[in-house]
Amino acid sequence: MSDKDCRLVFGCGIEDSQFTEIMSASKPNESVKRRNKNFLNNSEQEFVAGRRNTVLQTLNKLKIQCSRKEVPNIALLGSGGGQRAMVGLLGSLVQLDKAGLLDCILYLSGVSGSTWCMASLYKEPDWSTKLETVKNKIIERIRGPEVSLTDAMAKLKKYYYGKDLFSLTDVWAVLVVTSYVKEIDEHTLTEQRKQHNKDPFPIYAVIDKQSKQSNDGDPWFEINPYEAGYSLSGVFVDTGDFGSQFHEGSKIKNQDEFDMLYLQALCGSALGDEEDIKKTMWQKIKAFFQNETTLEAMRKEERERTDEVMRKEKETEGNEAVLDSLSKPRPSDSGKYRFPSDKPISPSVDECHRALMDLVNMNLSVLNGKDPSGFEKSIRTNLNGKALYITVRTYCLMTTDLHIKYITIKYIIKYMDKVTLTMICNNNIIMSCFLTDLSGGKSQPISTIETLKKADKGAEKQDIKHFTMEVCEDLSSRTSNWLIDVWISICKCMAQWIWGRKYNLLHNMTDEAVNSTLLQSETRDYIDGGLLLNSPYFSVLREDRDIDLIISLDFSQGDPFMTVNDAAETCKKLKIPFPEVNVTSEDKTKPKDFYVFKGQNTPTVIHIPLFNAVNCGDKVKDWRKKYRTFQGAYSAEMIADLMDVAGKNISNNREKLKEQIRAVTEEKRFGRFKTFLNKDPFRLNIN
Repeated sequence: MSDKDCRLVFGCGIEDSQFTEIMSASKPNESVKRRNKNFLNNSEQEFVAGRRNTVLQTLNKLKIQCSRKEVPNIALLGSGGGQRAMVGLLGSLVQLDKAGLLDCILYLSGVSGSTWCMASLYKEPDWSTKLETVKNKIIERIRGPEVSLTDAMAKLKKYYYGKDLFSLTDVWAVLVVTSYVKEIDEHTLTEQRKQHNKDPFPIYAVIDKQSKQSNDGDPWFEINPYEAGYSLSGVFVDTGDFGSQFHEGSKIKNQDEFDMLYLQALCGSALGDEEDIKKTMWQKIKAFFQNETTLEAMRKEERERTDEVMRKEKETEGNEAVLDSLSKPRPSDSGKYRFPSDKPISPSVDECHRALMDLVNMNLSVLNGKDPSGFEKSIRTNLNGKALYITVRTYCLMTTDLHIKYITIKYIIKYMDKVTLTMICNNNIIMSCFLTDLSGGKSQPISTIETLKKADKGAEKQDIKHFTMEVCEDLSSRTSNWLIDVWISICKCMAQWIWGRKYNLLHNMTDEAVNSTLLQSETRDYIDGGLLLNSPYFSVLREDRDIDLIISLDFSQGDPFMTVNDAAETCKKLKIPFPEVNVTSEDKTKPKDFYVFKGQNTPTVIHIPLFNAVNCGDKVKDWRKKYRTFQGAYSAEMIADLMDVAGKNISNNREKLKEQIRAVTEEKRFGRFKTFLNKDPFRLNIN
């Protein structure tokens, strides 16, 4: 199928009778379809039908009798929590398997750190049939060495050149996620189709940043092997096309499907508050580019580029031509000599490296409450007062002959007296004139920030943001080294705080049923769902999934009831069936390991806090402190202990879980019986 033939499908693969047709205003002969909320994607329907057979067999083994139509739809949710959630979910699943309950699960959905576990599991076809083996492989990997710097550098290069929209999510994937998962997984989600017929259906949840900020539209976004889209609005695109450019429902530019490493970064990036993440990102950026291996790669590229330029010069002019011209200038009208490029003169790798490292340190200083003025001064001196630029400008002012300017640039610079250079560097008029002349107007002197240390922290940060962007714009116009280019792009993304940027799959669509704010912008930013709700409730609360029982595994660091409470409040506003959540003040300080919330015509919700008074005794706070969300990779001992604690929440409550599964099964049977009676109340008339 060509790009022109690919349409944005509001629900993929469903018969036309299950769609609402929406015509494009500008192209009446083209259309897209929005799926009726009562129908699943066709591929998901097939998957669910097969999985329900497995669930039925499992229920029979547990002595829970029901027909195929009475099989309850059970969803297991993994909350966010970084590596704590990753290991906690793994430990919980292992115990569910040992308890004979894992094959009761129809859907497995996660946000943030739980998706790291899911990505590792779904690498293995039919992982639930060999979970002990898969678990051992995962633990062995995450206890092992980190990804090498060389491999990380190669991956960063692929991300940088492989897509139109580069963001901090790409950087987070390479520099942060790999430090926890200890691998670069380049498989894609669509490759998993037909590989997991014996596993729960996987759903990865994120949110739309713009919708979250505006508190308008549908922020809940989900990704599964078949489709990606807005959970509550019911608009989707094939997962392989998520990220491609769409306009009025037609794909106009293809982008390669993201890999599993990127997906883990997209889902799991909110490991702390924004300031902590910014500090960590700048520190990671500093460590990566400060490394001698990275710097040597930059220098190597510069040497290769220089050698290539010299080779071309020799081919053009001969070995002696350039040197001879020093004493024998050519006429200015000869037309033979001109600058080798219309780009401004490039600073050396070391000069760029120094300026960018100063920029990183300056941003870190502001975040740490320290005076950044020393780094700011160093940057201005390095970029505005470079000896190369000033010397060339001084000599080139004497002539308009392009040949003489070219020769001066190449050979005269190194003989300039350092004292003269210093004097010229302090002459802002010459500097400004020079930079404007040689850069063709592209590069301007970096402005002075009169005072970076301000009482108004907001104003201080704005100054730093503008200064960072100005430095980046200056350098980007004067360099062509890929590592420098990507470093500049990272700094720009840091200044603008750009995460998960993708082309908007709904751009310029016409659909009254979808909030207009989702249709307007050409791009959207997708971020960690934990920033809005730290559990993926809304991916399974879709009407078409008809969930009877939700098992919520809460791996949150703080209040163990915040997520379920927030879900209940949001559902109330959106008029989505959800049980009331009532917990006592004692529960908040000494949480138990098993809670059940029920309501009339709502799914039953089982809520299991990771650290509780049952498996941790009176040391719940100590366990939370030991397993903070934002810390380095866990040791082998910490992983083993966390697996054990998470597993106890399942093994200690096996019978309670069975009881609730039995209860929702009976409720479903009774509901069908009630429907039957309502349709024909005279059938059971004894008289």
